[in-house]
Amino acid sequence: MEDMVIRPQKFVCSLLLAMAISVPSYATSYYVTQAGSGSKDGSSLANAWSLATYNSATQPTGGDTVFFSGTITSTVTPASSGFGNGNSRLVLDFTGNCAGCTQATLSANPGIQLNGRNYITLNGGVYSSSVTGTLVSINNTACHDFTINGWTHNGPSSGTSNLTDFFGGSAAAAFVTVSNNYCDNCVYGYNDSARNHDITISGNYIASDRNTSGQTDVIAMGDAYNITIEKNKLINRAPGNSSNSRHNDVIQTFRSGSSASGNPRNWTIRYNWIEVAQQDGSGGNMSWMELENFTGQPALKVYGNVFVGGNSSWSGGNGISLHSGTNSSDQYYFYNNTVVEHASPLNPIRLGEGDGPGSLFMRNNIGFADSDFSGDAPQITFTPVATWDHNYFYNFANCTSTFAGPNGSCSTNPLFSNSSANDFSLQANSPLLAEGDSAIGSEFNQGIAPGATWPNPTLNTRSSSNWNIGAYQSGGGSSSNVNPPTGLTASVQ
Repeated sequence: MEDMVIRPQKFVCSLLLAMAISVPSYATSYYVTQAGSGSKDGSSLANAWSLATYNSATQPTGGDTVFFSGTITSTVTPASSGFGNGNSRLVLDFTGNCAGCTQATLSANPGIQLNGRNYITLNGGVYSSSVTGTLVSINNTACHDFTINGWTHNGPSSGTSNLTDFFGGSAAAAFVTVSNNYCDNCVYGYNDSARNHDITISGNYIASDRNTSGQTDVIAMGDAYNITIEKNKLINRAPGNSSNSRHNDVIQTFRSGSSASGNPRNWTIRYNWIEVAQQDGSGGNMSWMELENFTGQPALKVYGNVFVGGNSSWSGGNGISLHSGTNSSDQYYFYNNTVVEHASPLNPIRLGEGDGPGSLFMRNNIGFADSDFSGDAPQITFTPVATWDHNYFYNFANCTSTFAGPNGSCSTNPLFSNSSANDFSLQANSPLLAEGDSAIGSEFNQGIAPGATWPNPTLNTRSSSNWNIGAYQSGGGSSSNVNPPTGLTASVQ
């Protein structure tokens, strides 16, 4: 039999051909200021394009980087896209990370308008505090594969500024990452469309303004699917009001009435700090999460989060409000969360709302109230997929052995390190150390490290014999990464 011969030159040629297809053959840097300078050919900062010239230039493309410097007073509207991910993206860099550049400040509304441009990374950059508007708009056009990273915005305290805004039920935003942004007195933005999918919101600080005139949800996306919200610090400070139907939530989704509506599905919400900080004085029209109309296996996974209530008592209010799904087979996961009521909301955990079917996995959670109260907590009407267990609901008036499980409790104080200072890690003598169920799966084997801060909290990996109850995990190896959610599917539309 003839010996097999490997021909190195053929392998090398094939490899080089594959690299040539996947990586740009060259990459060019371009430079932009509002008015331009020198010869204005974009070749250097001294010869920068004006913004008007850049907005009509199609030459920057995949692999290229466009550096913006100084104050930009007109909307940036790129006329070109990248042609793939990785090194094939077009990068618009507003960071000031080039010789002689200063970090760019955008002061138009919107700051950037994509208009159907794809495979683009937008590195920030400051969105001016004087603007009540939108940093990034897709302007009723379908966009996919873009990233908004590292932006800073301090909006007016009584205004309504958006970090990003996907307009209209017919627009589509897919394969989007919004990461590492600092956005004070603003919100993520609104869009209701089942054509929005595969969106990751990670490592951001987003705190709402304090307006009293319009509905203010920090993150709101009706109809969307394959959504991951992780490692953020999210605070809603806008008071709700029952008289004008203003119900303000930190996170909200539902099936809308848009022309492209659909049931939300496959959402993952993990390792976030989620806080409602404002007494509304009007019947509790605020919540941590108002999530409705899900479907799927999984429909929703909520794990490793810290939910923090207000210090003032409200006359009502829901905390985590999961309305039922479409079918009894729709599956919800609620693992390793720490839910602290303080004095509000009155009903911190409502899983099912009693309005239809849904199946629930629930283990390793802490529910804590500073003192006994008369609220209906927890209220859970979903059907157990497996026995609910290892749950500790301290001072929750509605706790039963069904909710806590055979290895949980309705009366055990978790012994937080300092509840009044919002340090919900466990003391060294806490009875909840190493009491968690480690058999729920490796996807859930990480917890917040004691002393961690948000956004992007340090995570500890839970060893097989050391799973603490709740969101925090003492000991174990530290990790800045998280295990990816499972069950992801995507369709390109």
